[in-house]
Amino acid sequence: MPQELVTSIARALVDTPEAVEVSIVTGFVTTIVQLKVADAEVGQVIGKHGAIADAMRTLLAAMGAKHGRRIHLEIVEGLASEKAEAGVRVSAHRHQR
Repeated sequence: MPQELVTSIARALVDTPEAVEVSIVTGFVTTIVQLKVADAEVGQVIGKHGAIADAMRTLLAAMGAKHGRRIHLEIVEGLASEKAEAGVRVSAHRHQR
């Protein structure tokens, strides 16, 4: 369910919705949602001062709390996806307070 939520929000925000990729990495208690978009569109899914990314993280946190899980969002630039798969994280992750 978090995958569908992030996919529909991201596709509504970017100019090339077909380039949006969302993958899930599930751990024991934590689920990581990786959102990959074109390099030029990262700003569109992060938003001004991170407002859109923070809103998506808030929705995912509420969804996770309902199911007793932690859900984290990582936003990865499209061209950096090979680096991310090789273990180098390129992320717009902000720690929650």
